[in-house]
Amino acid sequence: MTGLKNRLSYVQYMADEANIKRKQHIIVIDINGLKQVNDQFGHNAGDKLIIDFSKVIKAIIKQYNTINVFRIGGDEFIFFVDTVIGKTGQQIVDEINALCLASDCQNPFKLSFSAGAVYYDPAHNKSLKESVSEADLIMYKHKKMQKSEVAYES
Repeated sequence: MTGLKNRLSYVQYMADEANIKRKQHIIVIDINGLKQVNDQFGHNAGDKLIIDFSKVIKAIIKQYNTINVFRIGGDEFIFFVDTVIGKTGQQIVDEINALCLASDCQNPFKLSFSAGAVYYDPAHNKSLKESVSEADLIMYKHKKMQKSEVAYES
């Protein structure tokens, strides 16, 4: 539906030794209000929201070919951003938000999302999996605040 890598690809990415040894920013994004769109307007409207958001993600991927993005659930996405692009996780989230505001993502529904971002350095004690879990927890904290900004902790 989205043309993005799926959960199986994500599992393979997480198992790859080269990825485990790479410094990277991890961003977890969850679309806000998808359930309400599905309940009020039907699943076709919800699918359109996901597809529109995926178009924004693809525009970001085209800009930086060192970003791996996976759709790991209905409205949940995970990004692995190589540090060579010189951007932080928060800067990437800000770019996604700006593209959403400027795109068709706003029609007919206002798109907002919650995001959590962490920096992963394999030289430190946390594993890649633990860092993903940390980004996920930050995203859920942010979701409770229900704002379209990134909650960033390093």
